[in-house]
Amino acid sequence: MKDTLTLSYINLFAVFGAIETLCALDSEATALASPKKPVLIKFSVKNGPKAVFKFFGGKCEILPESAKPSVTLWFKSPEALNDMANGKGNPLPIKGFLKLGFVLNNFKKLGAMLESYLKAPPEKHEDKEFSEISTKIMCSVVAGAICEIGNHDPVGKTSAKRIPNGDLSFEAGEVKLTIRTEENKLSLIKSESPNPRAIMRFDSLATAKGVFSGEKDAMAEIGKGTLETKGYFPIMMNLNNILNRVSIYLKD
Repeated sequence: MKDTLTLSYINLFAVFGAIETLCALDSEATALASPKKPVLIKFSVKNGPKAVFKFFGGKCEILPESAKPSVTLWFKSPEALNDMANGKGNPLPIKGFLKLGFVLNNFKKLGAMLESYLKAPPEKHEDKEFSEISTKIMCSVVAGAICEIGNHDPVGKTSAKRIPNGDLSFEAGEVKLTIRTEENKLSLIKSESPNPRAIMRFDSLATAKGVFSGEKDAMAEIGKGTLETKGYFPIMMNLNNILNRVSIYLKD
């Protein structure tokens, strides 16, 4: 069962958050993230998540909600944000009307591109370059969703309370992400951990894609050695429990 508030955090920080990765990998996305002056879009959800997305120099960067925005988009509830993520609703702009052109044009196009990578039909993955970009983006989404489920989902929080401080290295081919636990709060760092206490390593992007899409069974891949999990057991066990809930939130 999905928790609406948790889903709103996943949509903002894991799904929309993957625009950071998209802009780093796709040249068209890089161009869309290149306004003449920085544009900072604040997402403000009543009784829900808040964050500022900065676009400049071909990059997207997620900043704390305290950053001064160019545009503020207000959502009356977590459900309203989830509706927008599903293309069923729009936020209320309450600041920065002169910058709405960027939101309605560039940001909207970035969202459509993100969806095209995350929900691509199987035949699109016959293109190796497309498939690699798609899987790298999905790695970011999955790792981000693990963090938000551990921080907000009622069942996920139970597991997060049992995770000791430290880093888990989340790896797939050349993708290296870090899930860090500090005082039972999980955060995603989009770079390699210098000193992980545990490792979840897919031998390739193809293996990761197969597991994420449900085409491959994670336990079978562990048995074949194409998915390696090792390190401090309490970290691995409890993060795996949270990972098992990711598909509940990310499936259509």
